[in-house]
Amino acid sequence: MFTRRFHRIPVDYDAYLVAEDASLPCVIENISEGGLNILITVKSSPPLATGGFVTLQFEVPRGEEYEMLEREISLTCEIIWIHEARGGGLRLGLRVADENLSYQNLVKTLYMKRVGFL
Repeated sequence: MFTRRFHRIPVDYDAYLVAEDASLPCVIENISEGGLNILITVKSSPPLATGGFVTLQFEVPRGEEYEMLEREISLTCEIIWIHEARGGGLRLGLRVADENLSYQNLVKTLYMKRVGFL
């Protein structure tokens, strides 16, 4: 039986996936300490392959619980899996490949919010 290393938190954040000098609009669907699941809805994109590295850029949501966090986050990620999405587009599983303190602080804040501490 497969068990996840990190608990995933559903989110709905607009983001951009930067790959091969192309900036693709996407949506972050869930987030965890180790990675993210995103949905790319554009019809054409540069070739993406598992094992490749991309940059994911997004803004932290506005709100009192997020005011101590950096507003913009840029992550280096490895593509772990790629699936075609229903209705077109691609779903990607990304592993965070860099030690990004801003991202880790966001994830901790989301966990605390989810369990009712914030």
